[in-house]
Amino acid sequence: MCCAYSDLAKAALYAQTDLPRHVWYHSRREMEGLVDLSVKSKKNENARHLGVIATDFGARSQEPFNQKIHTLMSGLQELDQMRSQFMDVKVPLELLDVLDQGKNPQLYTKEVLERTLLKNKEVNGKVETYKKFHAALLKELGEEMPEDTMTYRNIRDIMDK
Repeated sequence: MCCAYSDLAKAALYAQTDLPRHVWYHSRREMEGLVDLSVKSKKNENARHLGVIATDFGARSQEPFNQKIHTLMSGLQELDQMRSQFMDVKVPLELLDVLDQGKNPQLYTKEVLERTLLKNKEVNGKVETYKKFHAALLKELGEEMPEDTMTYRNIRDIMDK
């Protein structure tokens, strides 16, 4: 499960964080844009090649150097044209810290999912407790105030339909 998460996992991520849904929940078009951005940034590896050429610069290096400069400039222009596609993309600061530390970002995702699952279990336990309390309360109210309880149940049944 490299980078493709199920809708449930995405929803779990969204429930865990205080971030807007679009941070974790990208459409196919947005994901293709991210892949396109990745390809474009790989093209910009020319900057490294420029450094290599510049270190051993000689008369024969001028033409390859000019080609690399031209390729770098067109790649930067393409990136500049794409920037409007990513204006609304937000990246969690924790993820940037993980990347700065040289760690695998998928480990961060795994940790977030694990925290989400723990929080989900906790919330499900609370929901179950409230359901039991609701049932016990209705039972007790039914014994103490049967007519009012019946009216409440009838209204609730009508509202549920």
